[in-house]
Amino acid sequence: MTRGQLVIVTGTDTGIGKTTVTRGLVRALVSRNEVVLPLKWVETGCVESADGSLRGDDAIALARAAKRETDVDRIGPVRFRTPAAPVVAARHEGKTIDREALWRLRDEALDAADWVLLEGAGGALVPVTERDLFVDLAPAGVANAVFVLVTRDGLGTVHQTLATHEALARRGCRVLAVVVNQRTHAEARDRSESIETLRSWLGSELVTGPIEPDANASDDDLAKRVASIGLLDRVLTLRASPQ
Repeated sequence: MTRGQLVIVTGTDTGIGKTTVTRGLVRALVSRNEVVLPLKWVETGCVESADGSLRGDDAIALARAAKRETDVDRIGPVRFRTPAAPVVAARHEGKTIDREALWRLRDEALDAADWVLLEGAGGALVPVTERDLFVDLAPAGVANAVFVLVTRDGLGTVHQTLATHEALARRGCRVLAVVVNQRTHAEARDRSESIETLRSWLGSELVTGPIEPDANASDDDLAKRVASIGLLDRVLTLRASPQ
């Protein structure tokens, strides 16, 4: 049986636009009648719902993009109130994160779907457990795993992006794309030439974007945007790659 393709969406920092990119990719693939299962292993900074449960807004958004609203607990299984790195949030709340359980969830998804889009919490090197960084934990045991690295536009992003990309490369991770996301109109007006500089260092074939800011963009809007910057086509080329 052919397993699904694992696409890991990570970023240079928290609040960088990972969910924006993941939503767009998920909806674009679903619109092509692909079987897609997004995952948000751990979500922190969650708020309490009326029934007392914690609500993970990212997991809810990903479930909606995949048209899997009833699977939200599977998509986002681990939630914490504390707005911190996963291992810190777990420690503050007297809990531990079971990496074996996370791997089982991922592997079950790969057996059930054509595409599994695993979105991290925070940046690529965020600690998830007491001994695991996300960059190491997410692809472990999956030979065909690829990363999509999301970064912002503006001052400081060149260093953050090059440093994160180097950390991925040193680990032998395959980076499919570096996506520049403009979170605000101020970033869209920025004159730091970060996209051009990143392309000169990493290659124009790797760096794509920008995704322009729109807080009210629908999943279908975001699907069109990831297609317009060539990200969807890059993902679809994975079909021709050896599993």
